[in-house]
Amino acid sequence: MSVILNEAAISKLFDTPNGPVARFVEGEAEKIVEQVKRDVDNYFVGANTGVEDDVDLRMQGSTAVIGLEDDPQLRATRGESKGRRLVRLGLVQKWLTDAVNE
Repeated sequence: MSVILNEAAISKLFDTPNGPVARFVEGEAEKIVEQVKRDVDNYFVGANTGVEDDVDLRMQGSTAVIGLEDDPQLRATRGESKGRRLVRLGLVQKWLTDAVNE
C-alpha cells in the first residue's frame, strides 16, 4: 500500500486564509478577542480608557495571533500606558489563557 500526498490540497486546506481551517481558527480567535476585551473593560471599570480597542487579532495563514497593541493612542499614566501595565501585571496572558480554556 502506498500513500500519495497532494501537497497543493493539503496547503489549501491548512495554510490558506480562506481555507476551512483558517476560517474555523479565525472564528474561535474572534471569540477569544471579545472575551479579552470584556476582561480589559472590566479591569478599568468606569474609566473609559479605550484600551480594550487595543486588543488585536491578526491572521497569518491559518494561524491566529492575538495580543495587545502597544497603545497606538499613546494614553499613559505615570509614564506607563494602561496596556503596558496589563502586560506587566500578567493580566493579558491570564485573560488569553482563560479565554482559550473556556
